[in-house]
Amino acid sequence: MLKKALLILIPFVVFSFYYHHKTGDFRPASITSPFPLQQGGGPPPKISQKMKAILNQPFSFLGYGNQTFAFESLDERYVLKFFRFGYFAQHGEKGKRKLERVFQGYQLAYNEDRNNSALLYFHPHTTHDLLPTTTLIDSFGIQHAIPLDSVAFILQKKGRTSRQIIMDHLNLEDVAGAKFRIRQLFDMYVQEYKCGIYDHDYNIMLNTGFVEGRPMRIDVGKIEKKDKLKDPRVWQQDLMKLSKERLIPWLKKYYPRYEKEISRDIEKKLGELFEN
Repeated sequence: MLKKALLILIPFVVFSFYYHHKTGDFRPASITSPFPLQQGGGPPPKISQKMKAILNQPFSFLGYGNQTFAFESLDERYVLKFFRFGYFAQHGEKGKRKLERVFQGYQLAYNEDRNNSALLYFHPHTTHDLLPTTTLIDSFGIQHAIPLDSVAFILQKKGRTSRQIIMDHLNLEDVAGAKFRIRQLFDMYVQEYKCGIYDHDYNIMLNTGFVEGRPMRIDVGKIEKKDKLKDPRVWQQDLMKLSKERLIPWLKKYYPRYEKEISRDIEKKLGELFEN
């Protein structure tokens, strides 16, 4: 009896582990908030016909992180992100507070840093008769009809990570192109610093990227407003830390052949930024 039970149980456990690893346990219930979504006191956010046309496309499962599930549009130009409420709910009140901070990060990005984060729409609370029902296709090809009025989501242009872009340049021995991309990223950071926008997550290679040739923030869940960042002495220190602790070590690890040359250009770019 024990052997029979194990023969039944083991495949189930293996499949459950595989399913969770592959999908992040995505189900329609996973993107439905166990917490009340703030209704908001003003009129519902406006949505254009162009935006409705984007949302009427089917979206296919792209991946997941701690905070969100991501789905790619049929035309491969947009990403629809839904919050992983199950991840936050399992941590109780601590998870709820964390979720609130993530929402605040996306709201800040949408209100004050929309261009740099390529955000097209942020829907943080439920609405009525405003949005279409979209089709999500999960990683097993199963289709799910999701009424967008009832869930929180983010619509963002699809970019490629800075890691992918810089690797593309360096794999082709295009050192000048890699330098240019890093300079673009630094310009974006300084623009945000001067507005008091700060990102707690220093993972520059994966949390930033490029879309249509411009730098962007792919993940904005950990940004916040810090007016002290407007002080050049403060943001210069932060940018130096980002360079020395994240960017240069990455170059040393994966592209030691080019690290010294690119590091010199980074130092030069920092000097130019610090003079202005």
